[in-house]
Order: sequence, then C-alpha cells, then structure tokens
Amino acid sequence: MKSNKTLLLCLLLGACSSPNVENLSPSIAYEKGMKAFKKNDLKTAAMYFERAHASDEYRVKEAQIEIQTLWTLKEYKKYTEVVEAHLEGNGMFDLELRQNLGLAYVRIGDDVNAFKTFTQIMVLAPTSYMAHYHLARIHNINNRTDEALTLVNKLLTITPKDNEALILRAEIYANSKKYPQAIEDYKTVLATDRNNHEAYNGLVGVYKITDMNKAFDYSNLWVAADLMKPAAYEVKADILVKLNRKNEAIAVYKDMVSKFPTVNAYRSKLADLLIEAKDFVTAKEHIDYVLKTDIWDSQANYLLGRYHVDQEQFVQAGRLFKKLYEHDPSQEWVVVSYAKFLEYIKEGKTSQKVISSFNSKKADESKMAGVVATPSREVASAEPGFTMVQVAKGDSLQSLSRTHYGTNRQWKKIYDANKDVIPNAKSLVIGTTLKIPQN
Repeated sequence: MKSNKTLLLCLLLGACSSPNVENLSPSIAYEKGMKAFKKNDLKTAAMYFERAHASDEYRVKEAQIEIQTLWTLKEYKKYTEVVEAHLEGNGMFDLELRQNLGLAYVRIGDDVNAFKTFTQIMVLAPTSYMAHYHLARIHNINNRTDEALTLVNKLLTITPKDNEALILRAEIYANSKKYPQAIEDYKTVLATDRNNHEAYNGLVGVYKITDMNKAFDYSNLWVAADLMKPAAYEVKADILVKLNRKNEAIAVYKDMVSKFPTVNAYRSKLADLLIEAKDFVTAKEHIDYVLKTDIWDSQANYLLGRYHVDQEQFVQAGRLFKKLYEHDPSQEWVVVSYAKFLEYIKEGKTSQKVISSFNSKKADESKMAGVVATPSREVASAEPGFTMVQVAKGDSLQSLSRTHYGTNRQWKKIYDANKDVIPNAKSLVIGTTLKIPQN
C-alpha cells in the first residue's frame, strides 16, 4: 500500500503506475530515486521513493525529497504545510529550510506567516539578509515605516551597495513622504545599474508627486533603457496626459498597441484618448477589437457608452447600459449610466429603484464585512478649487451641503458640479466620488 507522502507525489506528478521495484532493497531504490531526481525525472523518482519508504531509515530522506519536489513544482501552499510539519518533528534549527519556508509564504501572499517565519530566523541568524529584507518590506506594507527603516539601515551596514536594499529603503522613504531621500537612493541604484526597471519605476513615481517635468524626463530614459517593458511606456503616456500633451500620449499608446497588440488595456486607454480628441472612428475600431475578445470588458464597454453618448446615439447607449446592468448590477458606473438613461427617457421612478437597489446591496455587503456605515469621507483632490468626497450610506445633496456650507440650501451648487455622475438628484449612489466647490 502506498504511503500518504508517496501517494501525494504520485498524484502531483501523475505517476501512480510503478516499474518493477518490489525486489529492490530500500537503499538501492533510494539511490535510483536520487539519480532520477537529479535528472529532473520526477515521475520515476516518485516510484523509487515509494519503495525506499518501506524502510524507516529513508523516511526522513523521503520527506526531504518531497519538500524539494514541491518546491520544484512551485506547489508553495502544500510546501508550507509539509515543511511546517517537518520542522516541528525533525528540523527546528534547519535555517536554510526555514528561509525557504519564509519565501514560500511570500510567494503565496501570506505576509502574516512570512513575518512570523522571518522573525524566527532573526533569532537563529541575527545577520540574515533575507530576514532583514522581508521583515522591513512587510513593516513598510503595513505603514510601520520607522521599524522598516531601522531594519533596512541595519541591512545596508552589512551590504552597503546592495541595490535591492537601496530600492526597498527608497520605497520606505517614499511611503514616509521623505521624497528627497527616496530620490537619492533611486539615483544611487541607477548610477550602477542604468537599466534597473524598479529604480526607474520608483523614481518616476516620486517625481510624479514632486516634479512632473522631471518625471517625464526620467520616463524617457526608462523607455530607452527598457524598450520592451510596457510599464515604461504606460508611465510615460500617463505623465504626458497629466502635462496636457495628449497628442503625444496618443502617439505613445499607438506605439504600445503596435508592440503589444494583444494587451486590451492599452487599446482601451488609446480609445479613451481618441474619444477626447474627437477621433471617433479610430476609437471605435479599438473598442470593437477589445469587445471581440471579451464582450464584457468593463473599460471597453464604458468607452462604447461614451462613444454612443458623444455621437448622440442615445438609444444605442441606453440598450448598452441596460444590457450591462442586467449582466452585472454591482458596478457603480453601470448603475449611474443606466439610471441617467432612465431619467433621460422620463423613467424617474425606475431610476430611483435602480439606485436604491444598488445602495441596499452596498449596505448589506458592508454589514456582512463588519463595516460600520460612516458619513461621506474626503478623498485626494484631483482638481484645484474642489473638495472631493465619496458618497456613503445616508448621504444626500442636502446633507452634503449642510456639512460643507453650513446650510441645506447650497445643494444645487453641488448638483451642478456633478451632473455627469448624479443621475437623480433625489438619490446618490454609494461610492460615487463628488466634487464639492470650495467657497
């Protein structure tokens, strides 16, 4: 009868039929299994290890092979379970195995157990590069930037010119809004590695906050250094849009579509810019291309709706919004668009029902998630002269007017500034971002 571990290997590798190994001694079977394993013939290795498992002498070795096999197959979730059990029973102080366990947790996105594992490693090996690096990274993700900086600075005293550590420290500085220090670290990396993708990405990101023109200059350098990395092109186009150089952004996205023709997101972004530029024919070609590959693509459908509205094809727009609403009534923009169309065709009561239904589902989801309903909250302002708020349960134009102006009577000022996203003045859609004109 197959052991549980051997059965696992057989199932993973699809190799449950066995060659004639019954007459082999466990030691010879183990040796043959090792030879097959070294040749990366994992199926044959599993068969021989089944025979070797008959001897207690080889059970620990078989566990080690199982661990190696799971790592090779990138079965990281199962790997963490097997290694945790193995470390508890056989290898509490196996540093290398514990480091790989921490990496496996990182790769499956389990930062809680990764943090626990690397903390244990710091006890076993106080100078461990891997433990310092990942603990600092996890602290930064959780906005514990002081702890993160302490760890990464300690790491850089051990390896002062390590680019990975410098990039991590730059990310921590940026997260702390210490932009000059972040810029200095990113530039230090680029001084030794001019093609470093992460350093360009981080540096351009910081400059997008502090100096848009420098962001554009470095995005050009990034594109030159990384000709086939779409992220560099995308960042450059985004900066050109923010600098209001939209024709140049269109040229960049056209270049991206020619280089990466199967990436629908780039076609959608190009179509978005083309609609703004009133090049409706070319925009429609790109929208149609995307929808042929994915009929429910959210961004392409949104752009198709804009296209119909801009062309004053209101019947087609209405049919589209109704179809999308019936397919998925959980998307905010679909609800807003469909409700606006219903208002347009004088179906105000139906419009209110659509919004009320959406808001009720949002409220129910919040209850299930244990979220307490809060008043509308401010979000980052995209336009000077406005305060941006996100609509919450219970908000109305009158309540927002009272909050921001001290009186209910200014509600129409808010409505006039947000007609494009308010389909019905009597019902606001939860989650909608509104512009509140500042006095």
